[in-house]
Amino acid sequence: MAERARSDLRSHSGFLDIVDGMGQPGKPKRTEGVVGYIVKPDAAGKGVATEVTRGLLRAAFDHLGLRRVTAGCNADNPASARVLEKAGMRREQHGVEDSWHAELGWVDGYQYAILAREWQHAVRGGSPQRS
Repeated sequence: MAERARSDLRSHSGFLDIVDGMGQPGKPKRTEGVVGYIVKPDAAGKGVATEVTRGLLRAAFDHLGLRRVTAGCNADNPASARVLEKAGMRREQHGVEDSWHAELGWVDGYQYAILAREWQHAVRGGSPQRS
């Protein structure tokens, strides 16, 4: 069992960066975050990335008290877009050739986001309220 747990940990990783926005004067600090994940191909399609993303969102909102979290993916990666949607995030932007891919060059990208109030509502089992 311990070996399986170590193997599972090596098959994926995620990050949560706290960002302060675009340098807007007077903007509260430590209110926004960016999440991301990497999953080895042999772990793809097993819900690993979704669970990593949900864990990162839980840390961002429930433990760090962030207000908003974003994530991005390449537009030609529907599996990654689905991960973010299953985690409760909504697509906010389709950027044309805004993302770099080592093998493909410039590709379109999607930007996703979720607010703390949306996360809390989703955790309680309802659909997010946006205003």
